[in-house]
Formats: sequence, structure tokens, C-alpha cells
Amino acid sequence: MGYKMKSDIMSLIHESKPSLKENLAPGVHGVTLDDGTIVINKKLSPVQQKVAESHERVHREQILRKDLSYDDDYVYWKGKKIS
Repeated sequence: MGYKMKSDIMSLIHESKPSLKENLAPGVHGVTLDDGTIVINKKLSPVQQKVAESHERVHREQILRKDLSYDDDYVYWKGKKIS
């Protein structure tokens, strides 16, 4: 079985970032920071943590592709501002 190396160094950096487990606001399962760090709510069950991490990895890839970004007020999807 072959293995294809990532050609983009930023992909490697983002993928190697660890997931952190912290107390998050009620109802928040996880967040992905703009540097690629994933933070999972440590109050979730182990199964819920795995589901949340899988979901946040999708957002990490979206951020890496520059499809998704955010600031303090808005989320941007492919350049379109969403409140």
C-alpha cells in the first residue's frame, strides 16, 4: 500500500496539533481555533468527546483550505459573512 506525502507544510502543522480538553460553556461540545488547535469539552462522555473531535477536524480542514474563518463578530464561509 502506498502513502502520499502532504505537499503543504501547513497541512502537516495543522494535523499535528493536539486536541485539548477543557471546560467549555454549557452546550458547547468543541471549538477549533484559527491556529488549528481543537478544544473539546472535558465534561462530555468519552464517546461524545470522540464525536466532537471528529466534527471539529472537519472545521480544521475547512480553515486550512481557507473556506472557513471567523472573528469576534462573524463567521465567514468562502468569503461570505454570516452573523
